[in-house]
Amino acid sequence: MKPWVYLGWLGLGLAAGIWVDRQWHAPSSEAGTKDVPGASRSAPSIGGAGSMSPSSRQPRIAANAVPGSDAAGLEVLEARLRAVLSEPDQGRRWERLQELAREIPVSDIPEAVILADRVLPRQMRWAMGHQLLGRWGEADPLGAFAYVESMKNRDERQNAMMLVMSGWARVDPEGALLKVEAMPVGQAKQQALQAVLGPLAAHDPERALQLANQTEPGQYRASLYQTIFAAWAGSDPAAAAARAESLPESGRRHGVLQSIANRWAETDPTAALAWLNGLPDGRAKREALHMITWQLASEDPRRAIDHALSLPMGYMRTHAVASTISQWATLDLPSAVEYLRQMPEGKLRQNALSQMAGQWVQNDPQGAVAFAESLSGQERNQFLQNLAGSWGYSDPEAARAWAKTLPAGPARNQVLQTLTSAMSMTDPAGAVELAAAMLTGQAQRNALAGIAGQWAQSDLNAARAWVESLPDPVMRQEALRNVFHQVVQEDPVGAAQLALAQPSVQAQAEMLGTVAGQWAEWDLEGALAWARELPEGVGKERAMSGLSHPWAQEDPEGMAAYVAALPAGQGQLSLLSQLGHSWASEDPQAAGAFAMTLPSGQAQRQLLENISSQWGMTDPEAAIAWAGRIPDDESRARALAGVSSAWAQSSPAEAARFVSSLPAGSAQDQAAVSVVSVWAQQEPSAAAAWVSAFPEGQTRDNAVRNVAAAWVASDPQGVGAWLGTLPVGSTRDVAVESMIDHLSWQAPETAAQWVGQITGDEQRFSRIEQIARSWSQHDQAQASRWLEASDLPLDRRERLIEEMVRRFQ
Repeated sequence: MKPWVYLGWLGLGLAAGIWVDRQWHAPSSEAGTKDVPGASRSAPSIGGAGSMSPSSRQPRIAANAVPGSDAAGLEVLEARLRAVLSEPDQGRRWERLQELAREIPVSDIPEAVILADRVLPRQMRWAMGHQLLGRWGEADPLGAFAYVESMKNRDERQNAMMLVMSGWARVDPEGALLKVEAMPVGQAKQQALQAVLGPLAAHDPERALQLANQTEPGQYRASLYQTIFAAWAGSDPAAAAARAESLPESGRRHGVLQSIANRWAETDPTAALAWLNGLPDGRAKREALHMITWQLASEDPRRAIDHALSLPMGYMRTHAVASTISQWATLDLPSAVEYLRQMPEGKLRQNALSQMAGQWVQNDPQGAVAFAESLSGQERNQFLQNLAGSWGYSDPEAARAWAKTLPAGPARNQVLQTLTSAMSMTDPAGAVELAAAMLTGQAQRNALAGIAGQWAQSDLNAARAWVESLPDPVMRQEALRNVFHQVVQEDPVGAAQLALAQPSVQAQAEMLGTVAGQWAEWDLEGALAWARELPEGVGKERAMSGLSHPWAQEDPEGMAAYVAALPAGQGQLSLLSQLGHSWASEDPQAAGAFAMTLPSGQAQRQLLENISSQWGMTDPEAAIAWAGRIPDDESRARALAGVSSAWAQSSPAEAARFVSSLPAGSAQDQAAVSVVSVWAQQEPSAAAAWVSAFPEGQTRDNAVRNVAAAWVASDPQGVGAWLGTLPVGSTRDVAVESMIDHLSWQAPETAAQWVGQITGDEQRFSRIEQIARSWSQHDQAQASRWLEASDLPLDRRERLIEEMVRRFQ
């Protein structure tokens, strides 16, 4: 697996319930499973931190033991870790690290984790920890938990805690639940519960649901539902699907159907598809249908394509078709290519080509190159770039020889930049040589800067020496910026000195912000002391902003005192934004009390908005009561809008009822638009019905615009039917304009069918020009014919046609 793919998956997974399910679902080879006691045992209350005794389960490793303390064994492990670091190929380096982590005996895990902290760079440390912490949690949960609590960085501490708790719950869910109950209320406790509920749901899903239902309604409960139903579907998808039908609509909407479909499709995509097709239409169903396409493609690509094409026109359909053809190409490249050749030109084919270019060039590079010659315009350019990226990684010599045969011009420059970026992972010196020989100007500078960043990941000293030898000061500065990110991870103090030595004030400020952010993750006090001593100016502002996230998490009161003493301005506003978000997620009462101590003005209003949005996700009724006591009218209106928007994430109908109860005025108008913006993303038809009852005016127009924009992205036919029910006038014009704005780039031919519905001449003419420009990028002839038949004034039409012709000469 390529390193960036691995890290991206890990980063996303740590925040998702499905990831938790994946952690417990793979059984460990070293720790057996333990049956969960019957449901007759009373479930602990998750709402507060009660007094619970620790688990009676005896850990397999004593908490105070020093496993793996054999000096010779540790020396061998350290030598192997350093050998992994010396591997020049990044992909192979990550594979070797994972192989090594799997080979470490469970008794040696604690010492191995500590050794990895000392030897490995940060990203690799986390990759290894991901392999080890769950196993440690199975074998010695108390010892693993103690190690996690000693970690300085809060984000990494909480992510590590989820790994440990999921390992613990695999073998002892009752003990893990008791540990969760003893934790103080807060985000860490929420994440721990999510980690435990996956394993519990595999054995006793109803009890897991009972515990989830004890939490406050909102996004957190919705994420628990995802975890539970993903786990349940792994063992009995039909039962999980049946139980999901009894959830309230808001519960099903937040990913439950997708979770079930994803797991069910792994074992029986046909049954999963039949289940989904029997459900009433809605956004959750459409998204689940999209997710199932990939699994179906591995079983029957042609049927998967038919299914993807049956989805409503929009992003999900385009992506489903492209991902299906890409999967098809891995199974049967000739058949996928033949199908692709028969597809009509347009966005669907362009995206499908981009997706499968990498697979094609791996199996048949000459065939892929030959096919590229039959393409033109943006379709050809995008295909060539994707081809170059994959080929440059797998066979850089062949890719370089091919690139030299391309005609000079912008298209070749783009291909060369993609190619040098791919080559820099395995042959940075060769990538430099190619960029220096075939690129000039800004294209060359961009390529060299990208090479520098990749090179620094494999050999920081060599990359830095090369960058410092560049004669062009502009090129050197751009390349140094990319190398600098790697320097910061290894040596923040040295990186700080390097940042201060930069002659450009802008470059210095940017680097100081990066240093502060990285440094604060490992040593907040040291980073704060350093940043406070910086001279006043933009550099200090960027440094304080860079460390604001960990500061707000670890010491919100201290940060609040510092921010309150700052002069009014952008620096204060930036820090208040981070403070409000973090503090309100842990202690909204305290954050709100601090906000009210600030003088009236922009800073206070911004902080109140941040707090209300965050608080509304966890306890909307308390947040509304607080917001209603804000004395300033404008601040109160914005805060109520923020709470309403957050409330709508979990229960838009309830949020809408609250908004309807507000007195007419600015507060109600702002809150209504905020609810519509969210509701339209989830249930556009219901949002449209609510909006249709609004009185004529700006608020109705804004709400209609939001509904049309959200609805057209998932179901253009549905929004079209709704538009047909609106009376001719300004509100309908607004909706049609919003629909065209979103369709013109994805499906200009569909947008063209609606533009005549706009009654305002100037608005209609503007949208005609917009559609024609987009359409001409992949079908100039058809766009020109449509434009000639439009009612765009002759002079504007002629100018636009000339512009389209010049663009493709």
